[in-house]
Amino acid sequence: MEDLERIVNFIFEVGTARRIPRSHRQFLRNAEDSVADHSFRTAIIGMVLAGLEGADKNKVLLMCLLHDLPEIRTGDPN
Repeated sequence: MEDLERIVNFIFEVGTARRIPRSHRQFLRNAEDSVADHSFRTAIIGMVLAGLEGADKNKVLLMCLLHDLPEIRTGDPN
């Protein structure tokens, strides 16, 4: 049961990425994207590039989706 609780907590924490603003907002006043927006866009770019280069799309997608997880706790430092 403890494992299930940890999994649920992790999923909840990942969901908070949509509330974390990207640091470039201080330079680009009209930017309104979040860490979640950035992660989604990164995953799409990674998928497209992996297809073009013949790379393992699953591996690239996992790397793209996970690369910003620390920013959920630390914010998006410049």
